[in-house]
Parts: sequence; C-alpha cells; structure tokens
Amino acid sequence: MKENAWEEISETLNEQDLPLCIWVIEDATRETSEIEYDSVSNKIVGFVLPFNNGEANANAYLVTSATTIVNFFQKNDKANYTYVIMAKPLQDTSSAFCLSIYGTNNKFTSEDVINRWNVMQKLTSEVDIKILGFSSDGDTRLLKAMQTSAYQQQSSQYYIQDMVHIGTKFRTRLLKPNVTLPIGNFLISASHLQKLIETYSKDKHLLTRRNLIPEDKMNFRLAEKMCAPTVLELLKYIPESRNNCIPKINELCGHFIFR
Repeated sequence: MKENAWEEISETLNEQDLPLCIWVIEDATRETSEIEYDSVSNKIVGFVLPFNNGEANANAYLVTSATTIVNFFQKNDKANYTYVIMAKPLQDTSSAFCLSIYGTNNKFTSEDVINRWNVMQKLTSEVDIKILGFSSDGDTRLLKAMQTSAYQQQSSQYYIQDMVHIGTKFRTRLLKPNVTLPIGNFLISASHLQKLIETYSKDKHLLTRRNLIPEDKMNFRLAEKMCAPTVLELLKYIPESRNNCIPKINELCGHFIFR
C-alpha cells in the first residue's frame, strides 16, 4: 500500500463531498508469475511479499548486489497468487480505490488478517476516515478473522462474506462422495436429494440428476435450486432425511443464502 494512499482517498472524498467512510473488499486470484527486475524501483518483483504484524515490507527485495539477487532466489518463494484490496466509498456512483496489490503464496492465517486490518484502521484514523466494514469471498481464514473480530467488544466494523461463494462451496462439499459434511449434530448427504429426484417429478422440485454432478463449481443457481423452499419441504417426506438433514439445511440455506 502506498504511504499516501489514505491521504489521496481522503482528499478525493472531500472533493466529491462524500462521507469520510469506506468499505474494504479483498480477494486473491491465481496468477502465472515471473521473476523480474524493476529498474524504476530497483527491486526484484515476483516473490512472495513478507508481512510483519500486518505491515508489508515493500523493500524486502531491494537490489544492492548480484549476491542479494542470488539469495532472493534461494530463500524465497515465487508468488502464485495476486492479492487485491479495494476500498469503496458509500456512494453507488463513486469508483472504488485500489489500496494494495501484492504477490502471495496464499499461506497466511486469520491472525495475519486481523493484524493487517488493525494496521489499516490505524492508518485511516490518522486521516479521519472510518472503515465501516470488510468483505471477502468465503475464505475460511477471513471467516475466522471476522468471527474473532466481531466477538471483540471494541470492534465497530461489520463483516460480510460473499454469499455466492458460500453457497457454491456448500454445494461442492455436499456433492463430493468422499466428504462427510457435519453441521451441528447432523450429517448431510446428497443421497437424500437423489432419493427425492427419484421419488417426485421434476415439476415438483426443478432438480435433475445432472444437478448432483459436482461440476461447474461456481454455479450459484444450482446451489439455490438445491436449497429452494420446495426442495426442503419435499425432503420432509424422504425417509431418514428429516432427522439427518432438514433442520440444519433449512437453517443454513435460509440464513446464509436467501436472507
């Protein structure tokens, strides 16, 4: 993150007469990276950027000699993910700000996330900007960081996960034959949906056998179909499904997907 990033955001918000309040969104995407030398900054680019207590060491790969370059290759990993952090003002028509883009190997913990958020909140407070909340894509480490932060009494932020990712990840795990999916004291199985399809005609539930094939992992529409109220209602009449899956599927789908 650039040192003057928050000052620039503050100036822009004031110029556009917008509230000094933003929402932070972050996500990672896999990349095909290469190690390169940047002559402008005199740094090697493409290695995993190290963090310490939530702050990135932007000068970690500063070139001082040929020996330092050799050491970088011997001791560091090449980044295979790009992590992007954006800030969105509380105005639909306003553009989002790119706070940071850095290379990572996707090996971080929920504690690392919390430390990074703490640094961001410290920097924003210095320019009188409030972070209203954080959003991400359903990553378990960010989920844990959100849960931990939400339970802290001093936390004033809101935390939102991408419901599309949560829904599709739920469907993917449910349809894997070698995965046991416990929710509370219940075990959920796709066999109940298979039995439902065999028992009732498609016009009753809109499901097909092909919907239970674990492909097209990001098809949220199929996740919605599997958790539709008509499906949950019919599952009540499938032997053993009532005790094993209906209560918790209803709670999960109603709370996380439809509301």
